[in-house]
Amino acid sequence: MSLQASPNNEQLKLAETQAREHYTSIISSALAIIKQQCKAEWIGYGDASTRKLESYVYELKDEKGRVQQGFPEVARVLQSFYGSLLGPSSPTAPLNPQIIAMGSTLSLEQQMDLCTPFTRDNIKEALFSIPGIKSPELDGFNSTFFKATWDITGPLVCQAINQFFQTAQLSPNFGKTKLVLLPKIQNPTETKDF
Repeated sequence: MSLQASPNNEQLKLAETQAREHYTSIISSALAIIKQQCKAEWIGYGDASTRKLESYVYELKDEKGRVQQGFPEVARVLQSFYGSLLGPSSPTAPLNPQIIAMGSTLSLEQQMDLCTPFTRDNIKEALFSIPGIKSPELDGFNSTFFKATWDITGPLVCQAINQFFQTAQLSPNFGKTKLVLLPKIQNPTETKDF
């Protein structure tokens, strides 16, 4: 007997629900295993210190074809190339109060809610909502580390976040990004080779 033939059969509905949940559980587990295997494979490549994953560019031709040597010069060539490729940063325009007034605004109660300090639970909930597969920060730690060590690191994380909201000061390293250039060819000599 099928559920289509007997749509009101409670036993069949229950069996279908259990089968769907079992299937979803298996698929979720399989995807989690695949993600972990991929991460482990990349970590293995990094630990092997392969030439492709850990190499340095000691010299590079600049935009005029001259060879520049040493880390500071290579960095300057790359910054110049990508700066011109991506364009200059554009300044932000000042806010126009007339345009702001035309849009929706917060009530006084909503404004006061924004001034309420974050609780430890608010901060923990926000941190725990960050997927563990996100890239780590400059210190090498991603959200998985902080989740696993929350009993130890939680108070420090909460203190840092609350300090930001009290002082409006962030560490200069916060939000910085590592730019990793992958060579397109075996021995890159120009910026276009990345």
